Amino acid sequence: VADELERVLPDVVRTPHGKDGFAGVAYQDLIAVLTTVAQRLHLQLERVTRESRSNMVTMKAELELLRTQVHQQLHDEVRRLNNKINADKKQFRAEVQHLHEQQKLKLDEWGHFKRQFERLQESLETGIKFG
Repeated sequence: VADELERVLPDVVRTPHGKDGFAGVAYQDLIAVLTTVAQRLHLQLERVTRESRSNMVTMKAELELLRTQVHQQLHDEVRRLNNKINADKKQFRAEVQHLHEQQKLKLDEWGHFKRQFERLQESLETGIKFG
């Protein structure tokens, strides 16, 4: 363990001057290093948490703004389409009214020609009988 730890944290490893040459770990020094690392990680976690909360607040505000904009755009588009539909209805009704008027004029004209034809037919029949 000491050999592996020496590559990463050489300050916590002790090599005695004795014959066996085995390295040992100074656990009190290791605890100090681990405590410092834990404190730094805790500070980083707090910073990241604050940033995340701040970002979340910002994103919520942006989302609400987008919702409002989309709602307004939809409302405007619905209003525009309703206005177009109403204008198209009005134009259609005017065209239908115009066609009714033309039809009535044609029927009146046809009735006038029919009556003239009937009178002419009567005149011819009367002229043939008395002629």
